[in-house]
Amino acid sequence: MVVDAEEYTEKAVAEGVVVPSLDPAGRAKFISAAVLGGALTHLLGEEPDPRRSMAGWLEQMTLPALELYTQGLLADSTMLDAYLTYMKDPPEGGVDRV
Repeated sequence: MVVDAEEYTEKAVAEGVVVPSLDPAGRAKFISAAVLGGALTHLLGEEPDPRRSMAGWLEQMTLPALELYTQGLLADSTMLDAYLTYMKDPPEGGVDRV
């Protein structure tokens, strides 16, 4: 599933729909874990019908997910820049070269 997610996002990068990543495999793992974890947590809730449960989860999560992935979360790159500064082997060129 993670490999598929990486392939889909890299295709979207090539098409100009998704921005490139310093770590495409890591991004695919993060997105997969976040979505699957959220879905699983919701499925373990009070709704006994899995289809209704997933429909409810999608209704609740679609707008926040699209907003987060479209507009971002952090106001600037301060945290990312600091992280890259202290990585043992940061990507060549840093963030601006992506």
